[in-house]
Amino acid sequence: MKFALVALASLLNLALAQVQSPDGTFNVTNPIKGGTFVQGKALPVVYDLLVNPITLQMNVYLVYSGSGNGAQVTIAQNADVTVDASSLQNKNNQSYWEHSINFAIPTTIPPGTYNVVFEDVTSHTNTTVPITINAGAMSVISTSMMMTSTVASSSAATSSASAAASSTSAPAAQSASNQLGFTWIPTAACLVMAAALAL
Repeated sequence: MKFALVALASLLNLALAQVQSPDGTFNVTNPIKGGTFVQGKALPVVYDLLVNPITLQMNVYLVYSGSGNGAQVTIAQNADVTVDASSLQNKNNQSYWEHSINFAIPTTIPPGTYNVVFEDVTSHTNTTVPITINAGAMSVISTSMMMTSTVASSSAATSSASAAASSTSAPAAQSASNQLGFTWIPTAACLVMAAALAL
């Protein structure tokens, strides 16, 4: 009984992971629907051709689905749809032809929600898999470095401005100890006068 439940759960999980084309000629097994990926990393694209012979011409795109202007990037133009021995797979007494693409997600596209769109040029239908792309580490680091650089430039400008102001208003020969002396002498004089008045 326990084994049957595990097998059923595995089959259900596999079925949920796959997205089938409207005409049933291919399944998309990767990316997984709702999967999360990262800029600059690989987006695995795997599709299984289910019929032989197949009359299919397919393009694959990464299309921004968030609000505002977004990106559309070509993953594969005229994607491989050959049904030869090198791509042949057998599972549960069923044959299919598996093809995969490791697509490097550009670091230049904005993070957000996207669709991986499998465009069937022959039947004029699309098979769509929604995914999310998060910002990559380099994107976060460059933003942080840009902010640090801006703060450093601003601090340097402030420092040089105050140095220029002090060089014009204070005598060049005045030392740090002299400056300290000029600061505490008036304070001490005020304290002595207050003590004298209290007597």
